[in-house]
Amino acid sequence: MPAGVVNFMTGSGAEVGDVIVDHPKTRFIAFTGSKEVGLRINERAARVHEGQIWIKRVVAEMGGKDAIIVAADANLDDAATGVVQAAFGFQGQKCSACSRAIIDARVYDEMLKKIAQQTQKNHDG
Repeated sequence: MPAGVVNFMTGSGAEVGDVIVDHPKTRFIAFTGSKEVGLRINERAARVHEGQIWIKRVVAEMGGKDAIIVAADANLDDAATGVVQAAFGFQGQKCSACSRAIIDARVYDEMLKKIAQQTQKNHDG
């Protein structure tokens, strides 16, 4: 890969985000995070900055309210694994992050216990 193609920048999003978005040579922005920040990025990217020759493209995954439905006849171990992986995989920063679990009342208590155990295990391990 040619030098300069991939760069590593350190700093908080608040510290470096606007600089990257506003830079005239930035052509494409892919963002996953909050609606507030995503809208700020979209608004800033829509402005043409001095020296800019391209229209900036923005793909913003600003979180949905994805749900997992667990029926009473589901494999509860597999369902708990799915809930935990979907909720916390990639630190929850993805468009398919599970933010709700809709669980049949007949297995609710057991599922809650399994989800809590797997979450604790993943946190400790």
